[in-house]
Amino acid sequence: MTDLAELQDQIAELREQIKANPFHYDSHVALIGALRDAVAAASSAVDAASSPSSASASSSSEATAFAEQLLHARERMRETFPLSEDLWLAWINDEIRNAETLRPESDGAAAAHSRVNRLFELSSNDYLSVPIVRRRVQYTVASLHLDGLPEANQLAHARTVFEEGLKVAGRHFVTGKLLWDGYISFESYILDELEKSDDTEEEAITEQTERISTLFKRLIALPIAGVDTALCAEYVTFLEDNNLDDMDDVSVFANAKRDAGGLDPAVLQALAESQNKVAQITPYEQSLVDSEFPHLAEYSNYLQHEIDAGKPEQVVVLFERAIKDNCLVGDLWQLYLDYATKHLQPEAVEQIVSRALRNCPWISGLWVTRMLWLERSHSNIALVEEALESALLAGFSTPGDYLELWRCFIDIVRRQITPEVWDKLRADGIQPQQSASDAAQPEVTSSTPAYAGRGRGGWTTSTQAAAADDGLPPAVSKLFRTFERASAYLQQYFGENGDPYCSLLQYQINIQLYRLGNLTEARKLWKAIMKTSNCAYSAAMWIAYANFERTQAKNSQSAREAYQRGLQRDTLDDPNQLLSAWHEFEREESPSADAFAHVVQRCDTLRSKFNIRLARQLQQQQLREGRKLQQSAEKREKRRVDGGAEDNGLTALLSDARVKRQRDSDDAQAPRFTLPEKHAHDVSKDPVTVFVSNLDFKATEEMIRSQFEQIGNIVDVRLVRKPTGRSRGYGFVEFSSPEAAQKALALDRQPVLNRPMYVSPSVDKPKDGDGPAPSRYAQDGVDPKTLFVRNLSSLCRRDDLVTTFEKFAKVVDVRMTRHRDGRFTGRAYVEFANEEDAKLALAADGTVVRGQPISAQVCNPPTKAAASETPAQDNADSHAMPPPSSFGTARPDTFSKRPASTATTKSFVPRSLHAAPSRRLGLGFSSAKKPAADLSGPAASSSPASTATAMDTAPAQPAAASSASTTAPKSNSAFRDMFLNKKPSN
Repeated sequence: MTDLAELQDQIAELREQIKANPFHYDSHVALIGALRDAVAAASSAVDAASSPSSASASSSSEATAFAEQLLHARERMRETFPLSEDLWLAWINDEIRNAETLRPESDGAAAAHSRVNRLFELSSNDYLSVPIVRRRVQYTVASLHLDGLPEANQLAHARTVFEEGLKVAGRHFVTGKLLWDGYISFESYILDELEKSDDTEEEAITEQTERISTLFKRLIALPIAGVDTALCAEYVTFLEDNNLDDMDDVSVFANAKRDAGGLDPAVLQALAESQNKVAQITPYEQSLVDSEFPHLAEYSNYLQHEIDAGKPEQVVVLFERAIKDNCLVGDLWQLYLDYATKHLQPEAVEQIVSRALRNCPWISGLWVTRMLWLERSHSNIALVEEALESALLAGFSTPGDYLELWRCFIDIVRRQITPEVWDKLRADGIQPQQSASDAAQPEVTSSTPAYAGRGRGGWTTSTQAAAADDGLPPAVSKLFRTFERASAYLQQYFGENGDPYCSLLQYQINIQLYRLGNLTEARKLWKAIMKTSNCAYSAAMWIAYANFERTQAKNSQSAREAYQRGLQRDTLDDPNQLLSAWHEFEREESPSADAFAHVVQRCDTLRSKFNIRLARQLQQQQLREGRKLQQSAEKREKRRVDGGAEDNGLTALLSDARVKRQRDSDDAQAPRFTLPEKHAHDVSKDPVTVFVSNLDFKATEEMIRSQFEQIGNIVDVRLVRKPTGRSRGYGFVEFSSPEAAQKALALDRQPVLNRPMYVSPSVDKPKDGDGPAPSRYAQDGVDPKTLFVRNLSSLCRRDDLVTTFEKFAKVVDVRMTRHRDGRFTGRAYVEFANEEDAKLALAADGTVVRGQPISAQVCNPPTKAAASETPAQDNADSHAMPPPSSFGTARPDTFSKRPASTATTKSFVPRSLHAAPSRRLGLGFSSAKKPAADLSGPAASSSPASTATAMDTAPAQPAAASSASTTAPKSNSAFRDMFLNKKPSN
């Protein structure tokens, strides 16, 4: 019972994990495994009881309860993920064992039999599995309880199961022959029983013999392993044993001559063709054996060969084999769909589309394919809308994916309108009452409806309710409403990046111009396009606008003004392209030679201006790159010189040479700079001093003072500077009291010049194992009242998170994590008053904020010990769950094993928390092995977004100084002397 108690604890823990993250695949698998073990343990306890007792009755009820929980867990996982072959076989075998314990004539036996058949049907919707097909055939045959001839309906059902299995997996090169062997053995048993029966008519025996002969012929014609001369010898033996050479013209073997074991010429030809095919594909099969899983490149070559051969049945089986090993490769699914739409029946294509989206819902192209297929299969437009709504919830990676979805749906809606409808509208002069340009770039406010991605009700809006009164045919009205919805959706969640070059507006322009003949509206839309920031600086867009004015509006002057307006943009992406287009335009449209000469002169002037600007920009870029290279070389040289064992005069020589080269390369002599005044650090003032770091080099003492003035009386602000006078990016702030210094720590990571300023106590290096004061963000285990939130949009603001989470509980604080350069990391911590409020706020997990579904989980960074014992990739979900946008299967990044960067992670931890102080300061390198940085929290994640950031990691505890180090600890004074190139005194 101890083992059972441990299993119960494990089951409860796994349920909590699944509740927090329903899309964590491994948690589902672990829960099913634990429940199976619990059922086995409880059943063993029942079997161990020598006589009926209350204990055995209790164990029996426990086993029943665990079995019900196991069924529920499996059903829940099946609804969320496609199941693997092993999971299906375990489930099916468990149900078969349960069915075998019941009497065949009992009422429960029929229900159990039905459940088993249902599982077989469901398993066929996930992946190709020859073992599952064979298990179904075996179960079907066993359920006949063969003892003589089965009933006619039972026999027909068994043959149907065999034929379905052969259709699915009979052409599997490696294991397909196993199904054929089983089918032939079953039919041979039926033949034997017919021959044993005295009541059997000769006609029935002949029919059964011909059926087996047909199976042999079908098998011999297949290019699969095992179809060889041995099979032919078996076939010859069968023919001879049943005297098939005496058959008349009913059989193809009626006049066959079987001298020397020969067969009918038609069969021999089929055998030769199949063996020739086997010889062709054997190298491809061997490449699968020799290569490593998942054999994607090998399958690609193999598929291309089979597609060229033009055998759809063989190609489909190979696609299924490739999909089984590469179920998360969207391009493979897309290739499969492209082939299926051309060669398979509509029902088969529909099933493949559904399976593709079940495995890869984050691939927008698959959703586009689904919508187009629904249109081609003449489905109701409501089904297409439903597919669009589901797609918008899938969580794509780029705004372009959403734009492509909307464009596809708009195409489908437009194709619902017949040419006659457009012609009538154009003839009657009917136009939309609300200009499409007014809705092209709507002003998005808090009341703007999110037309898509919000459930079925999202399509019912006031605009739609008024559609019946706009005077347009329903299909046309729906088209313009769809344009509005698409523009509003993209603008709300992505701004101008949703449709950077206004493709939807250009789409509307073509409709207004070519379908409705509304030139006025088309010109309004073009003007709206050229007001957007992306298009206003695009030479290609200005050329397109000018061509529209010239060719469609027949207004050369407006076209000329478009060229001139575009050339007024200082940051035009390709001014020479626009200048060339204007030159060609004026060549054809200038009213006089003087006018054309003036334009040519103007173009030459502007071209020179743009080229000078471009040259200046290139020169500045080269200077910056050269300066970076020079600084890097100087740093390497300085490290090499400073690392020498003795100062034999080489340092001064190299330093003088470096200064001379710098003077020779400068065009102007800069005034010589005097060394900054040195301040001897008083260790006794550490209690009233804080250390500030990660400062922008442009930060001044006044800026730092202004940040801390609210804390208390500031005695001094000291920035550590280089001999050139440039700031080193860190310094000290001294207060009048220890209390003020302690309060100043609360300003840790406050932005200064868009960079987080690190604030830590001013302490000397650890001595005798004493570590530095912990950061205020240091964590040890679970923080139950704080949620870790990630997958946030770069546009997300603090107020967005407050608004989102205060729907569930009162928010105490929100900490947005940032990189050292000030960029938002896409992660945050949301703190609540207590643990209960934090649990309530977990309901916000999956909420769309700024166009992205967020992930929220209780903050639980792994401890240092756990991080050292468990590989980093195994802890990917220990801090927070993956984003809920997976919708049905693991995302590709779940399988990315790129290790987190130790250097990047460590650089985000405050100076006082870095391990190995002797290495941290660059003084007196120890001969001991460098201790590994603690990568707790998301820094240890295996996902691509797992680069560590300011508050994403729980700060590592300081490592003890190496016992092998021979260098005495340095003080803050020695620290400053080192950076000022002053040799410390002994």
